[in-house]
Amino acid sequence: MDINDIKKFLADTKDSEDTKAFIQGLYSVDTVQTYLTTNPDGKKIMDSANDKFFQKAHGTWETNNLPKLKEQWLAEQNPNLTPEQLKLKQLENEISEMKNAKNHAELKTKALTAATQKKLPIGDIIDMFVGKDEDTTMSNISKIDEVYNKSVQSAVEERLKSDSYIPPKQSGNVSSAKDLKSALGELYK
Repeated sequence: MDINDIKKFLADTKDSEDTKAFIQGLYSVDTVQTYLTTNPDGKKIMDSANDKFFQKAHGTWETNNLPKLKEQWLAEQNPNLTPEQLKLKQLENEISEMKNAKNHAELKTKALTAATQKKLPIGDIIDMFVGKDEDTTMSNISKIDEVYNKSVQSAVEERLKSDSYIPPKQSGNVSSAKDLKSALGELYK
């Protein structure tokens, strides 16, 4: 019996109660739930669905609740302020955040420029070296330059030690010629 025979049998007996019970047993809620919780492929499906659901739920919660929570927190921190003063303080905080973001972007650009000039391969990790201000950032870049150069130098020296060329020792047949002309003269005698 092959798969085509089974398909034909199921098609012929699709209205039979036994066939319906058999197929329903294959795809019951318990069977699907067991597959989704125990089978690695089933777990991947559930993880993906859960991630999508969580991201959507989190985004909705953030949109609906976060502004209210910010206002409540500001009101708790500054109970004597009027709603207009709270709004002004909130706007000042937003301006401060924007200035900080702009300053960080400028420092990142300067750090990237300095790292490029020093031929440091840190384009992907440049954020780790950006400090509070330009002096700190440049100091961090100088430190990484120093450490990187030392590391490269020690690796080169180690490589040269292990792969150094040792010339063969001269045999007794070779004469010591002082210059090219005398060496050629001895060769063509």
